[in-house]
Amino acid sequence: NEVPTKIRFYTYKIGATCQLPPRHQVNAGYSGYTDDFTAPKSSYIGMRDRAGKVVSTIHSRVNIVEPYYFDAFNAGYQFDLDTLGKQLTADVHLISYRNYSNSLMETQRYDAHSQEERRDELRSDQPGFIRVYAYKADVLLPYPWFTLKAGLKYSLATNDNKARFDSLLNGQYVEAPSLSNHFDYREDISAAYVNVSRSVRKTTFHA
Repeated sequence: NEVPTKIRFYTYKIGATCQLPPRHQVNAGYSGYTDDFTAPKSSYIGMRDRAGKVVSTIHSRVNIVEPYYFDAFNAGYQFDLDTLGKQLTADVHLISYRNYSNSLMETQRYDAHSQEERRDELRSDQPGFIRVYAYKADVLLPYPWFTLKAGLKYSLATNDNKARFDSLLNGQYVEAPSLSNHFDYREDISAAYVNVSRSVRKTTFHA
């Protein structure tokens, strides 16, 4: 068996924070990577009889190409309402992951005279996409007798993976249902919270 794997991996990141007088702050950032993965695999199997004579051989080749892409973006805003600690913040996070995976598997069987007896081909296409979006806003309001915190958040996550395998039959590729599958997932979450706290000597109460 031979598996010569080749990977080219690139990462990148950039970000900035800006202070806007008198009490505003804005920040934004981006990070990502690209993974260009290939693996052309090959194998050879020889079958012999009791006398050691080769009676048949099998040659297999699998060419796998799997490029991955990941991107993440975030942005934030902070507003200091006063100099006593009252604060309003908002954040956005966006994430995208893509995988464009495909492969081709070829198998050839030869007899003892190196004549081809059978040839099989199986190809696959397995794209996958994951996305996550999150938005939130929070407020912090400290008062002499208590502290109030409140916020809103919404997030959306999707996962779409469609794996399809096709067999070569009579010169045409036909889908193999037992190997194929489609997974499609979506999740929405909306949330809100309010927290009131007060400290009395060494004890802190939360509601």
